[in-house]
Amino acid sequence: MAFDLEHARFTVGRLPGEHLPAIACEMLASGLDSPALAEVAGLSHPTLRDSAELFSRALRETGFPELTTEQAWAIVLRDVLDRISQSRVEPYAGALEVCSLWHDAGCSADYAVFVALADEYEEHPSDRAAVATEITRVARELLGSLAGGCPTSR
Repeated sequence: MAFDLEHARFTVGRLPGEHLPAIACEMLASGLDSPALAEVAGLSHPTLRDSAELFSRALRETGFPELTTEQAWAIVLRDVLDRISQSRVEPYAGALEVCSLWHDAGCSADYAVFVALADEYEEHPSDRAAVATEITRVARELLGSLAGGCPTSR
């Protein structure tokens, strides 16, 4: 479903409140409609604290199912791994993003490899091309194993 990534990012607190009106406008333009969605679209520079309940209601009104935290983290992580795999993000930047997600989501040690690879990239400038290739390889490998969700250690 369109807007799954935004829904997941919202669920885990990784969608800034000020982005909600633009997302709501895109949702309306795509054919989704609800009173709460129209209200979110009309907000000006909202904070997440001020608009989270309204956006949650808009999601419910437009038929989005509730996501568990684990489901949401898996969608967000899958997106980052996919962007690395498809070269839509520089491997080092993607590795840093995975490190942040890994820390926040409590994912299994499988994703800790990105911490080591990011450190390797920073500490050995002459090896950056090889490390970037390894980041991409690991992202592709883990993307294939993510079908079951984000394994958490919590």
